[in-house]
Amino acid sequence: MTKDIQDSFPRSASTAGVSFSADARGQLVLVVDAAEEARRIALQGLDGLCDVFCADTGQQAIQLAIQYRPDLILLSASMPDLDGLEIIRQLKQDKLTQNISVVFVTQAASEAQEAESFALGASDYIVASRNANILKARVGIHLRADLQRKTLERLSQFDGLTGVLN
Repeated sequence: MTKDIQDSFPRSASTAGVSFSADARGQLVLVVDAAEEARRIALQGLDGLCDVFCADTGQQAIQLAIQYRPDLILLSASMPDLDGLEIIRQLKQDKLTQNISVVFVTQAASEAQEAESFALGASDYIVASRNANILKARVGIHLRADLQRKTLERLSQFDGLTGVLN
């Protein structure tokens, strides 16, 4: 089910007109792409896997990432206002967003851009596919890894024997 983000999240001027798809699992994915078709494919492809919301500009993506702290960001390498590399650079410099997994999604692979995206902290770099099942499978892998990382972080805060904070 797709609806406006304002129906599910607190009202905010920065989220006006942003698409949102809700699912019971609770993990949140931010899809950042200027192309409406790419956002539509992502919303449909990830339906039933996670909660999805979209941004169509780099500035909007940064604002939404800070506000909602998604578990994963699918980031287009080319955006009209800020390119994907600048977006990830800003996200990784902010304490609120530095641990969010970022997966670059691009139409045309560039080895130089791919190398730089990994150097800036990207989790993956994939060539966009119109096959929604491939997108869903790849995002599912990243979301499971994110859950495992968060579980380990929580477990490492407590002594397993005594239950006392480490």
